[in-house]
Amino acid sequence: MKIKALIVASLAGASTLAGATTAHAQSADPIVGEVRTFAADWCPRDFLPADGRLLPVGGVYVKLFSLFSNKFGGDGRRTFALPMLKPEVDVNGKTLIRCIAYDGQYPARP
Repeated sequence: MKIKALIVASLAGASTLAGATTAHAQSADPIVGEVRTFAADWCPRDFLPADGRLLPVGGVYVKLFSLFSNKFGGDGRRTFALPMLKPEVDVNGKTLIRCIAYDGQYPARP
């Protein structure tokens, strides 16, 4: 009887694990305004370095402006600024770059 209970419990656990999916720390499609850290010395497509730079309000940056406005700088009419974030350093002393998504999925409000 105990063996039968162990087999049933094992099968239940195996079926639960079989339905599990892999969790991804970062989705492929970025959310506009999200900050990601990369181990390269450049930001990938649809991202800009979080270095405080001024950007024009229109064009490809309109989604980002709608979230940031002039919170980090700029005049709020023609320009706005990205936040200036300190770089991260890994355990070996290598600098990691922080990048902000300017294109991708627009975040939903709670």
